[in-house]
This record gives sequence, C-alpha cells and structure tokens, in this order.
Amino acid sequence: MREPFASHRKYGMFGVRARIISSFLIVLVAAFIACAVSMTSIAGNYMLKSRVAKQHEETARLALMLAGTFVTGDTDALLPRIESEGQRLSGRLMILDADGRVQADSFSLQNGERLAAPEIIEILEGAESSYGLHKQAASITRRRLTWLDYFRPSETSSEWVGMFATPIIWQGERIGVMLYIVSVQDMADSLIAMQDQMILVFIVIGLSEVILSLIFSRIITKPITSLTAVIERMSKGDLHARVNVTGGIEMARLSEAFNQMSEKLEHVNETRNQFVSNASHELKTPLSTMKILLESMIYEPTMEEGTRHEFLVDINKEIDRLTAITSDLLTLVKSDSGELKLRRESFRFGETILDVAKRLEPLANERKLAMDVSVANDIIIFADKGKMSQVVYNLLENAIKYTPAGGSIELTLKRNAKSAVLKVTDTGIGIPESDIEKVFERFYRVDKARARTTGGSGLGLSIVKQIVMLHDGDITVASKEGKGSTFAVTLPID
Repeated sequence: MREPFASHRKYGMFGVRARIISSFLIVLVAAFIACAVSMTSIAGNYMLKSRVAKQHEETARLALMLAGTFVTGDTDALLPRIESEGQRLSGRLMILDADGRVQADSFSLQNGERLAAPEIIEILEGAESSYGLHKQAASITRRRLTWLDYFRPSETSSEWVGMFATPIIWQGERIGVMLYIVSVQDMADSLIAMQDQMILVFIVIGLSEVILSLIFSRIITKPITSLTAVIERMSKGDLHARVNVTGGIEMARLSEAFNQMSEKLEHVNETRNQFVSNASHELKTPLSTMKILLESMIYEPTMEEGTRHEFLVDINKEIDRLTAITSDLLTLVKSDSGELKLRRESFRFGETILDVAKRLEPLANERKLAMDVSVANDIIIFADKGKMSQVVYNLLENAIKYTPAGGSIELTLKRNAKSAVLKVTDTGIGIPESDIEKVFERFYRVDKARARTTGGSGLGLSIVKQIVMLHDGDITVASKEGKGSTFAVTLPID
C-alpha cells in the first residue's frame, strides 16, 4: 500500500513556492539592512559632526574666558561663573589643573578628585581638542519614544553624553583643562526613532511582500502543479492525460512539448501493442495450419499417398512463410535497436535493379503483367548492395502481387541532381487516400483478404523504409484507389 504524502517526505517540504517566498525575503532583508546601516551612518555622522563643531567652539570660548580667573587660583570666584555658564549651556562644566585634578565643578560633585577620562589625558598630553561619547545612567527615567522601546527597557534608564575637552592656556603655557559634559541623547533618540521608523516600514513592506509572493507564486507554480499531476497520472498508466497550455511563454512551450511527448508515448504504446498483437496473429496462423495438417496425417494412417504428399508440401510452405516472418521481425528489431549494420560499397545501382527484375520476371509473366524496365546504368551509389537489392525486390514484388492480370509495371532509375531516384509504378488496386500514410506501418495490408493468399505479412514496406532511412534516403508514395501506385526512392549518389 502506498504511503500517503510519500512524495512530500521524499523531496522535502520546501517546494517552489517556499523557495520563491524565501528568496524574496532574503533579498528584502539584505536590502533593508544595507539601507538601514548606510542611512543611519550618514545621518549619524552628519549630526555628530555638527554637534562636535558647535560644542568645541563653546568649550574653547569658555577656556579663553575663564583662563584669567583660573590662573589667580580664586576658586570662589570661578565656581559661580562656571555654574552660570553650565546652566546656560544645559550641561556640566569642570576645570582641571595640569595634574588632572578637578578645581571647579559646576555640579560641585567631584571637586578635588583626579579624573582619568581619555579626553582629559589627550589634552594633558598636548592635543588641541578632544571629544568622546559615553553612556551613563540617566538622571531621570526617560519616556519611551516608540513601541519598540517596550522590547528594550534598558534604553530608557540610561543616556548618551558627550565629553568635550580643550586646554586652558595662559601666556602660551597649558595650565589646565576645560571639560564640558552635555547630554547628546536627543541626537541618539533621533537616530533610534529613524531606525524604528525604518523597521516599521520594513515590517509593512515585508508583510505585503509575503502576501504578494503567496499570490504570485501561486500563479507561477499552478502550471507546474498541473503538469506534475498529469505526470503522476501518466506514471500510473494513463497515457491519454494532457496538460492545459497556459502560463507565460516558457510554461506554454513546456506544456506543448510535454503534450507532444505524451502523444508520441501514447502512439508508441499503441504501436507496440498492435505490433505484438499482429506478430502473434501472423505467427499463430501458419502454426495453426501446420497443426491441422499434421493432426490429419496422424489420425488418418490410411491417408492416400498423394494426399499425404500434398499435406507435406503445404506444411513446407507454411514453414517457409513462418521463417520469412521471423526473419522480417528480426530485421525490424535490429533496426529499432540500432544493431542493423550496413556493409557499404560502391556499385552500379542499375545493375542491381536489372538483376532483381530478371528474378521476378517469371512471376510477372505468370500473372500476365507487362513489365517495362528503364534504368540509367551510370549511377553509382555507396550503399549495402544486399539491402538495396531487398528494397527493389520488395517494391517490385508488391507491385506484381497487387496488380490484376493484364496490368503493367514500370521500373525506372534516373539521376536527379546529386540523387538517384528509383520509381516503381503499377496499375494495380491502389491505396485508399485515408490509408496512404499507413502503408509503411508494420503489418499493414492494402487488401487484407488477398494478402493471406499471396503470403504477404505486411512487413515488407516497413523494412524498405528502415533500409532507405539507414542510407540517408527518402521514400514516398502516390496512389489512387483502383488506378495504381507509384513508390519513389531517393538515395544520395556517391
């Protein structure tokens, strides 16, 4: 018993639709990440550059303004001034001496402490300015800017600050450091808001893309699904199954090619079945005849000698007929399998035709037929002489068999450009127009009743066509029922 959905387990659950959707999502995610990173970087750099320039300008101005007060060592006068300036700038101002110790703090939190911030060290080592961004605990819990902040609570309990340092110079000598600490969270919030907006847009676009992908992948894969269903029907033996030609150019061409292949398979199957049936019938007939004759001889021991001899002659004829059918079948099987080999040689085709005509002349005379042979003796072909002799023999024998007494047969060979054209024309019974295309099919007979008496098996013309095709030639037939037929064989000239 076939296991349900076995094909899904065999080939996996990821079909064409899943691959299309996943491919689109991968491309979309990659494009979004690249766009988000580049836009955030550009915007962040622009905003940071503007903020740094502005804060450096403020820090340098304060260092210049407070240098005179700081050099006197009057911290009582210095503290109110930096507190006032800090409030104006909404930040924190600190003045450090040459050892990095805080001499004045606008927040009055770290007076007298030595600081080792990177920005301070750089200034003490001789830098003209320095800045850095640091994350610290927020003085108050910030409000959530977007719905995404609910997934990152730590972001609302901390904030980004900028440290801007510049040297305090008096009479050409560095006497300290001016440090300006200010919140830059507004800039960070702007970048975060921009990122969140891009994420929201990405989610909307992603959902839309998934929906559209489902719709379009359904449209794209529908012909493939239909084709797969038809293939499964054919694998179960239904060779009549066909697929509807729909979809784009590629799918339409694929459907048409599949239907053509299905028709050929169906035709091959029908031909094979017909061939087996006909071959069985053809082989059974002589065997049945011989069985009847032999049983008559066995169960009638007193049979007259003349009758017994007549029966033996009939049995011999049936054996010859059976041998001929078997030989023809073997020839066709070898041709189909590519095992029929040609022994090519250069020879005068006209001489072969005359030889065959001479061998069949007694049969034509017996049937009171006039036979006219006209061949060009200078035509040389490179072919299998024995096989070509068989072609001429089969065509001429058929003409004799199916031409009534008093009729005529014309056999001609002419040169046509680079080809040799052999024509066998008779005034026989002809071929019905509806059956002309079938004359080269195996076991086909024009007159099935007469074919039994003449010994024809319906394989002769099939063999003729196979031999001609193996020689890169062509064979055609023109006929009118009751008036006769003309078979024309065209072969390349050596």
